[in-house]
Amino acid sequence: MGRDFSPGALALGRLVCGTVVLGVVARARREGWPPRAAWPGIVTSGMLWFGVYMVALNWGEQKVDAGTAAIVVRSPLSGLPWPVPQPPKWAPPPI
Repeated sequence: MGRDFSPGALALGRLVCGTVVLGVVARARREGWPPRAAWPGIVTSGMLWFGVYMVALNWGEQKVDAGTAAIVVRSPLSGLPWPVPQPPKWAPPPI
């Protein structure tokens, strides 16, 4: 698929699909528009997430396989902490 679509076109396709699905859900739930003060944050996070991260991820997946890309994206170097599973509070102490 990487030979067929550029990273930007693939990110745009994902954005359009997400917009359509969220639009249908919002319409079904009869949600209103966000307040005007929220729009700068919405646009900024959308540009950073889809405009930078998705294009970079799609470009990287043209250079390496998807499994390697997933490991790199989820690595500590990506700035996201690794989840450390914690037992629920109601669980008995380990033996």
